[in-house]
Amino acid sequence: AVLRAALERLPEQQRKAIVLRELQGASYAEIAAALETTQGAVESLIFRARRQLATSLRVASPAFDRRGALAVAA
Repeated sequence: AVLRAALERLPEQQRKAIVLRELQGASYAEIAAALETTQGAVESLIFRARRQLATSLRVASPAFDRRGALAVAA
């Protein structure tokens, strides 16, 4: 639920790019074709989406570390 809410807050192009990459396994070239943009633009979209998701997840739950990954006690 937290991840879904964080995804929904992303700008549309960032959301599409990150979903295509991380959930559907699309290559940067495939994403660029689907979004009718360049691979460089896709790289930027994904970078910004990951950064925003990490921030959103960290704010939503202290269980996420600064990268947005689940923190695991050693």
